[in-house]
Amino acid sequence: MYNSKQRDAIHRFKRLTLSELDAIKSECNAIYDAKITNAQLADTPCTAPECASENKKEQNMHAEIALNSGFNSEREYLLGRLNGEKYRFRDALRKTFKMDENSYPQTIGELKEYLDKGYLKFNEKAAEDYSDKKYLYDWCDYIKWENPEKVSDEDGYKAAFKKLEAAYQEAKDIISVKSIDEGFAALKDFQSKTFH
Repeated sequence: MYNSKQRDAIHRFKRLTLSELDAIKSECNAIYDAKITNAQLADTPCTAPECASENKKEQNMHAEIALNSGFNSEREYLLGRLNGEKYRFRDALRKTFKMDENSYPQTIGELKEYLDKGYLKFNEKAAEDYSDKKYLYDWCDYIKWENPEKVSDEDGYKAAFKKLEAAYQEAKDIISVKSIDEGFAALKDFQSKTFH
């Protein structure tokens, strides 16, 4: 498992944009080139087997950075960003269609209000597979709170989420099989869409 320093580095790396990744790659290549130039200026070419393995390590420095960060490639980075955007959109859709508004009362005052106004209902959906004589282990599973002022639109949410899933899959396919630039464009296009 990673230690805290490695986890911090991974989280910082995951927030980088493609231009920042290119800058890191360029910096790593510049360091490598500077070391090669310094060795050439010193006029001491190294032919020992140890030098060859050291040079190989330096050449793969930017690849190691990517591997240590949890990403094996730029594609994985783009796919990770795409997943994050998908869940951001999903949460916004749940809020737009009021999917989480009819939850149980949060305070004693709300509980009194919900009971006084008759918002406590039997949850037919939870009990549809059971007979009336089924033993209750947790009776809370079979009640729900319905505030008529906070009606959720489940059909609207499902339709919007279906559009979200289709756009997500399209962008994921482009990122997976097309060039990195086309994948980045697909991510930006996905981010600019609206689904409601």
